[in-house]
Amino acid sequence: GRGTLIVEAHPPLRDGTTGGLEIGGGSQSIGFDHATLASKGDLSFSGTGQLNAQGNLDLVAERVTGKTGADQKVASNGVLTVRRPDGGHSLGERVGLGAKLALNAQRVVQNGTIDLPGGQLSVTALNTANAAYGVEFGAGSITRAGGFATTTPDGWQVFGDAGSVDVTTQQGAIKVDGVIGVAAQAGGGSGGMLKFSAAGAGGGA
Repeated sequence: GRGTLIVEAHPPLRDGTTGGLEIGGGSQSIGFDHATLASKGDLSFSGTGQLNAQGNLDLVAERVTGKTGADQKVASNGVLTVRRPDGGHSLGERVGLGAKLALNAQRVVQNGTIDLPGGQLSVTALNTANAAYGVEFGAGSITRAGGFATTTPDGWQVFGDAGSVDVTTQQGAIKVDGVIGVAAQAGGGSGGMLKFSAAGAGGGA
């Protein structure tokens, strides 16, 4: 296919819930040269599935996050970009714990906020064109899979361990100008794992 696809959600301002765009389970394909999935609030993943984009794909949201039990893969044959919208908002409320999200593309550019408490984020770039950077975490970007605290119905506070961020580029380097966090929650739990791999030509971080 050719052309451009834009899907945009404008959630209303509400107490306690940000809302926005949700990508659910199942296998989904986007057959456009350039597609944008946008939300003025959150973009959340749920269920188990895979989203395949034929060309470049932009995920535009104040925050990208996942619901409990989510196990999702987003694959682009071009450049996959995460960024924030103009005039967006997020209350930052927790929508889930332990979500898994994989971002695979020729190149991945993370200029937004990805927040997966206790979750697992993997980022993989093929970079067959051998650009200088296969994966970029831009200035001001926030990528978190940190620990968390939650309160049980009987009032006890329970701490969960941080998750992991695993970044791989098969060619080129990994550029990090933003914040990547896999720290434990203050007060309890264990820290997570951060892994970089740039073993091909021009590799490094």
